[in-house]
Amino acid sequence: MIGLIAALPREVTGLLAHMRVEERRVDGACRLIGGSIAGHALALAITGMGADRARRGVRALTSWRSLDGLVSLGFGGALVEGLPAGAVVLATRLQLEDEAGTPLDADEGLLARLAAAAGADARARHGTSVTAARLVTAPAERLHLGRRFDAHVVDMEGYWLAREAAATGVPFVSVRAVSDTVHDHHPVLEEALGNGTLSLGRLARGYAGRPLQLARLPRLLGNTRMAADALARFGAAATRALPPEVAV
Repeated sequence: MIGLIAALPREVTGLLAHMRVEERRVDGACRLIGGSIAGHALALAITGMGADRARRGVRALTSWRSLDGLVSLGFGGALVEGLPAGAVVLATRLQLEDEAGTPLDADEGLLARLAAAAGADARARHGTSVTAARLVTAPAERLHLGRRFDAHVVDMEGYWLAREAAATGVPFVSVRAVSDTVHDHHPVLEEALGNGTLSLGRLARGYAGRPLQLARLPRLLGNTRMAADALARFGAAATRALPPEVAV
């Protein structure tokens, strides 16, 4: 059985529409959902944002189900020019921003099957991801991260998911859909997320005091919708294209 893991419900809402749900449970802050897509059994964890929740989510999912592989589905910020909202990046290598962790590579077998499944989607590509401890949206900082790590996307969980999966011996691949381009700057969202938990109060106050940022909110919402749709398309295509033992 393949496990899927996401930080936010929005990242897998579209995929859940294809899923026949048979069981739900809660383990701490982690939501676990069991079921199938196109007849293939799978288990899904929605963990919340950040390193600690990511690690606990992998442990909860692997304790609940015996997995043949784990696929992380989520949003990412572009680190290079020309990577549009909705583009899908299959992370061949995962790095940590503070360089305290050894770079980790995706499982080659699972990655190859996912790449084959995504072949019809011209926006799917291989690349490197960088995991940061906070939301990174400033264009200059993103471009610097991209050059420093020769990377394509930034997220907040990928590296920690990969390390926890490696510790449990489960093959792992991270799939990121771009939710904002390298030039999309969202300082209000950065501040509202704080420690990885969204504060609606900070969000409301931030937008109330920055009308120019408020005017950019429709673009942010539109990009997020494109990313969520891309993840749903990717997951559904992979389910139909992969053999049962590696179906996503």
